[in-house]
Amino acid sequence: MLGTFVIMLGYGILSPVLPNYAKSFGVGYDAVGLLISSFSFARLVADPFVGRYIDRYGERAMSTLGAVWVGVSSFAAALAPTFPLLVLFRALGGIGSALFFASLLSFLLRSIPSRRTGRVMSVYYASFNIGFIAGGPLGGLIAKWFTLATPLYVYAGACFVAAALFWRTIRNPERHESEVRRGGIRRLPWNRAFVTVLVVNGVYLWMIGAVFSTLVPLFGTSDEVGLTIGGVGIGLAIATATELACLYPAGHATDRRGRRAVLIPALAGLALGLALASAAKLVTETALFTSGVTRSVSE
Repeated sequence: MLGTFVIMLGYGILSPVLPNYAKSFGVGYDAVGLLISSFSFARLVADPFVGRYIDRYGERAMSTLGAVWVGVSSFAAALAPTFPLLVLFRALGGIGSALFFASLLSFLLRSIPSRRTGRVMSVYYASFNIGFIAGGPLGGLIAKWFTLATPLYVYAGACFVAAALFWRTIRNPERHESEVRRGGIRRLPWNRAFVTVLVVNGVYLWMIGAVFSTLVPLFGTSDEVGLTIGGVGIGLAIATATELACLYPAGHATDRRGRRAVLIPALAGLALGLALASAAKLVTETALFTSGVTRSVSE
C-alpha cells in the first residue's frame, strides 16, 4: 500500500498538468487525447500478457520491474524534444504500469482471506486515492513554481522509490506448478460474470481517461471556467476524497451483501454524477451569458 501511495502521489502530481504540457507543444485537443490514451492503450495491449510473466517470475520481481519501467519512461518523456516522442515514451510507460498493478493485485488476492476481500481491497484503493489526492494540488504548484515538464521528473522519482519498496517488502505467494502452464487467455473463465466484470471495468476506466484525465484539466483551465492548474488539481482531489470516504463502507458492504448489491447502485450514482457535472457546466455558461446581457443592458 505504501508503494502504491508513492506511485499514485506521482501520478496525481502529473494528472492536472499533462494535458496542458501537451498543449505547450502547439498541438490540438485531438492530439492531447492521443497522448492521454496512449498510456492506457499500451496497458490494454500489455495486460493480457503480463500475467504469464508474473506466474513465472513472481510478484516481487515484476512489480519492481514495472515501477522502474514507468520511472524510466517518465524521465524520457520529460526530456522529449518533440510531441511524437512524448507520445511514444508515455505509451511505453503503460507497459510498466500493467506489470506492477497486475503484480500487486495478484499478490493481494493470493494473500488475503476470501471473506475479507472487499475490505482489504477498499483499504488498498484508499492508499491509491490518498496518493492521488495529495498529488493533484502538489502537481499544480510544482508546475507553477517550475515548468510543466517538472511533474514528469517527480513522477519518475516516485516510481523509483516505489520500486525499492516493492523489492524490499513483497514476497512471492506460493503457487501450484499447474498455474504456470501455458494456455494464456484461452484458459480464462469466459463466463457471463467474468465478461460482465471486464465490461464494467472498461466503462469505469473509460470515464476516468476521458473525463478526469482529459476533459477536466483542459476545460477547467479554459476561458469559460478560468481555473488555474492548481485549481484543477484541487478539484480532482475533492472528487477523489469523496471516493476515499466511501471506499471502506463499500468494501464492508461487498463482503456482507455481495458484489451485485453494491455494484449496480454505484454505477447508477456514477452516471448521475457525470450528468450533474455536465448540467453544472451548462448552468455556468447560462450565468455567464445572463451576466453579459445584464451588463450590456445596463450600459
